[in-house]
Amino acid sequence: MSRVLIFNGSPRKANCFNIQNKVVDICIKKNIDYKLFSIEDSEIKGCNHCINVCSINCALKDPLYPILNNFDYSGILLISPVYFFSLNAQTKAFIDRTNALNMNDIKFGSIITSSWGKEIGGRDIISNMLKRYTNSKNMKFVGLYHKKTYDRIEPLSIGDNFWIEYLLSKISC
Repeated sequence: MSRVLIFNGSPRKANCFNIQNKVVDICIKKNIDYKLFSIEDSEIKGCNHCINVCSINCALKDPLYPILNNFDYSGILLISPVYFFSLNAQTKAFIDRTNALNMNDIKFGSIITSSWGKEIGGRDIISNMLKRYTNSKNMKFVGLYHKKTYDRIEPLSIGDNFWIEYLLSKISC
């Protein structure tokens, strides 16, 4: 059976938190083995690029340490808000900290939220960055879903629920 890491990079209980809860509900309903890491109450450190140390274990002792040093997941679902056309700093720190991990054939999907209603809100920039990240790690990029939130907390729509379940099904199979 596959195991999925759900990483929520939002420091607030807002749209990403609602998506996180929906993902957990689907995992429970579909009997998907998962581990949830939510940044909301955690202080994670950014990578300091100590390659000689992290090729064995990540040297930074913070809440991410046990996840990175016992990485046994077959899929990752990354949930992140968009800040200034990019992933927020906490989500980028997670990505940077996976540098030394062997992630061959891990399935990777992402759900991003942005309040940029009429613009694409950084979706293309983030999609390209995540595709390059997964390619460099020999991971399988299964997709990205962009939820526009228009500067407020938005309830999940039927379409949102469909795409969340679709991404999770691709990651967990």
